[in-house]
Amino acid sequence: MLLPAELPDGWNRFMEEYWESRPRVFPSLVRAPARLSRVLFDAAVSAARNGIPPQLRFVANGTRSSRPPVPLRTDGGFEGYLNRAAKETQSRDVTFILNEAQASSVALFEGVIQFLSPVFARVGIPLETDAIFFATRSHVSSLGIHRDPQSNFVFLAEGEKTFLLWPRHAVRGEPEVAPAGALAELRSSAETIHLRAGDALYIPTGYYHCAVQDGFSVHLSIAISTVPEEVTHRFLQRELEPFLRNCFDPSEGASFITNTTDTIFTKVPGSVTRPLRRGLAQMRMAEENIRSAFVRTQSANGFWSAPPERPHPALKPADWVVAKRSNLRLMSEGRHILVGACGHVYRCPAHPLLIRLLETLAHGEPVRVRELLRRFTGTARIGEEELLLESQWVLLFLRNLCEARWLKTMTPKRVPRRARKS
Repeated sequence: MLLPAELPDGWNRFMEEYWESRPRVFPSLVRAPARLSRVLFDAAVSAARNGIPPQLRFVANGTRSSRPPVPLRTDGGFEGYLNRAAKETQSRDVTFILNEAQASSVALFEGVIQFLSPVFARVGIPLETDAIFFATRSHVSSLGIHRDPQSNFVFLAEGEKTFLLWPRHAVRGEPEVAPAGALAELRSSAETIHLRAGDALYIPTGYYHCAVQDGFSVHLSIAISTVPEEVTHRFLQRELEPFLRNCFDPSEGASFITNTTDTIFTKVPGSVTRPLRRGLAQMRMAEENIRSAFVRTQSANGFWSAPPERPHPALKPADWVVAKRSNLRLMSEGRHILVGACGHVYRCPAHPLLIRLLETLAHGEPVRVRELLRRFTGTARIGEEELLLESQWVLLFLRNLCEARWLKTMTPKRVPRRARKS
């Protein structure tokens, strides 16, 4: 088990006493911190293998590098990598940061979901969750004193690290990032928490914090956006910002958005219709992006991205399948439905038999593929048309759900007896 599924005092007590109110330390919460570090290093190597993704940051002597040394399998781990990176950049302090780390590791993706499931059973699935890890040889965090618009669970995988914490009102003006000289001024009033490998720390939304250390360390941070105003703002900003940027062309003036029909384009000059057409197209695209992003994140405990799909062999009628977790999400889109499963989104016809098939699977009981084909293939009406749902399309859809890790196959020996009889 990469991350724990339960807390020492239970989730109920934690939610009542600490959730979004005050920090909490969990000594030795991670049973195998060295394994966690290996999984994080594998994620780092995987993320850097095909170029430098935007989620990767490398900071040397307080300055972010646009062409950093990337982790290699031959480094053997984070300590070897940071030693090499420090030498290549001629830097004393170096830090490697990877956001959306779960997208580079199936093991991390599954481990974080397992840890967060009890939280979201109590507060609901957020619109944004992120798994970020920091590998550093810096004395003071390259982020300085700052506050996050999310709750944070911090798991120390290697080394030792001290966190300095302050409530939101402790910094004058409550900026996102405190001035560079604030550490010396505020240090005496900080709540000081020292972590060793295996320890964990919970930091509520908006709590100022800063990490300091004497040597090398690696930690994983799981950030969860659950404060409504912060969540909505960040969710819409992420989807709408490219839309607004693409709708503006300085050579033609600001474009605008309207609910008018395309017939207006025959009555106005081209200097107006070009940005107007672009605005309408981008508006439709933004609407579609927001809808699919909502389904995707709601189906994967708030993750914006998931690991690549894993190839799955074709299913046979004799196979058994079962839902791995009950977080499948459906959203209607006219004659189609969006199906969100563990960070992936499928768009498929809103065939009544297919919807009933998905509802049956969501109950979480093992079922033989032969039984699904018997019950959910055939003809049904969509609007004015009679459409046939063939067995080959049902088998393909089930295979897609297996590749997205929402559905899994079971051997007959592991199927409960009551399910076999039914």
